[in-house]
Amino acid sequence: FANMAMGRVHQMTSLPDDGLFWFERSIEVSPNFVKGHYALSHVDMQAGRTHRANAGLDTSMHLSPMDPLLSLMLTFKALSFFVDGKLDLAQEWSRKAVRSNQVHYLVLTTAAVVNHVAGDTAEASRWVRHLRSLRPDATSTPYFTSMKFADPGIEALVRRSLGDLGI
Repeated sequence: FANMAMGRVHQMTSLPDDGLFWFERSIEVSPNFVKGHYALSHVDMQAGRTHRANAGLDTSMHLSPMDPLLSLMLTFKALSFFVDGKLDLAQEWSRKAVRSNQVHYLVLTTAAVVNHVAGDTAEASRWVRHLRSLRPDATSTPYFTSMKFADPGIEALVRRSLGDLGI
């Protein structure tokens, strides 16, 4: 757990890859450490290493199919496909994520962004309305605290989408 915590500190205070050593070490020390696989996948997704991210997320969901973080695993899988430009798969996985948890800020915001960029404005608006019913003051700031995309084009696309959606 200490290795994962060290990785998370680096992830939150600097560039996500700065915690890579610690996340990799956490699953090296304990191959069945679900949160380690999940955290490493989060970093890999943000860095554009989507194949590795998806493999780690699959491992996480296999090891702990009823994990309290399942909705975030599904969300990161959606974002992995989003980063790859596979918007149909990103929408599919974002739907799975919101079906598993309709109250988490990152889950709802990601579903809105993915659907907006894919051109499904009705679905995007649905998730924005739901988010606003839970958090009327929602902004993009907490989203980008957790989501630090290495690709400036992806970050710009997400920022533009959030702006279009009024978040």
